[in-house]
Amino acid sequence: MTRRVFIPILAVLTFVVLLIAAGTQLGNMMVAAPAPDALPDFSPDGEWIVYEHEEADLRKTLWVARPDGRDARLLADPGYSPSWHPAGDRIVFVRASDQGVRPFVVAAEGGEPEPLKHPVLERRYYLGGVEWARDGTSVFYITHDPDPRTAWKLNLATGETVQAAPGGSAFVKETHDGAGVVYPRSGQEALALIWRNDETGEERVAASSIMNSQAFDVGASAVYYVAPGPDPYGEGFLRAFDFATGETRELGPVVDRPYAGLTVSRDEKTIVVSRSHGDFERREFQVFRLDD
Repeated sequence: MTRRVFIPILAVLTFVVLLIAAGTQLGNMMVAAPAPDALPDFSPDGEWIVYEHEEADLRKTLWVARPDGRDARLLADPGYSPSWHPAGDRIVFVRASDQGVRPFVVAAEGGEPEPLKHPVLERRYYLGGVEWARDGTSVFYITHDPDPRTAWKLNLATGETVQAAPGGSAFVKETHDGAGVVYPRSGQEALALIWRNDETGEERVAASSIMNSQAFDVGASAVYYVAPGPDPYGEGFLRAFDFATGETRELGPVVDRPYAGLTVSRDEKTIVVSRSHGDFERREFQVFRLDD
């Protein structure tokens, strides 16, 4: 049986140039052709993204491509929830089996994935996504056995494990200086985005309302996220919360409803957002290029 190697993301459409409220011009807004893709993550050099693709039989596979969809290639089958190592040479992801969900590591250039073995991780049957920490020797992982979902940080060398976010947080991102984390938290009225300083324990609201618990990423200078528009089931708005000033910038509309995942390049010039149409069966990437 011949495997399908190319997916529709190879075809790229260039849309009109957008203007944002502050007057800064966005570069070409590129939307990949329809493909059920989610959870993108930038390579450290900003040249590639790794992402999760849903095949016709609902099997999840991992692909690597340029941010605009060119040069797409299969990386792992099956696999989902990928995270690029800070050194750029490997990617961690998870697979489901009869023994539960387990983390694997694969070289960025491709090859046979190897299990990421650690006693702490192997004791978890229901393991959520695993993500590299900034130091390259630790990982963040999510558990939901039992609920609520909880984020943890594990030092792979020492085995030290600390709770990275309050119970109920199904996603967590580390700040670039490693001094804190950003995570979503459910409130009485909306899903908020919290920035916490690990040394002091101080929490600050980076965004009072976000559309999706996975639709945010942390850059060196700001948190990038998607806020809801007037219609909670319609388009959202890409925004940035600046760490230094505490101010929020409007970057532009996200066409249709954001789905699962947002990633920002290290230079904070390119942002890739996963979006879906109303039926959630047609999912695409929307790529923002932020000009100086």
